[in-house]
Amino acid sequence: MCLLCVNCSAVGCQRFATDGAAEVNAIKRKANGIAAKYSKLIEPRELQRMYDELKSIGVTTGMITGDPSAGAKTCEWYINGQEVTTSRFVYSVYKPQSGNKYEYNIYFS
Repeated sequence: MCLLCVNCSAVGCQRFATDGAAEVNAIKRKANGIAAKYSKLIEPRELQRMYDELKSIGVTTGMITGDPSAGAKTCEWYINGQEVTTSRFVYSVYKPQSGNKYEYNIYFS
């Protein structure tokens, strides 16, 4: 069965869309709580803890990479291997004037 019931007729899912949406929203709230703990000035290596915590609730997503000056980026995210098609993993990275820490703004839309 699909989590979001987006393509129910295609996959034969018998669940109502609201059931899938409620499940996704509950997990997204937990994921945003985890992401909020890392939306601050930290060293990049500290982000691995966020990914480990997200994985513990069944959430996986792309890695935060790239040029910090590029602005906000988005990518897909998954619950137990199924893509969440109604939401995106959003992050911005700001390079500091000096030091090894970066300012992160991370959330699930």
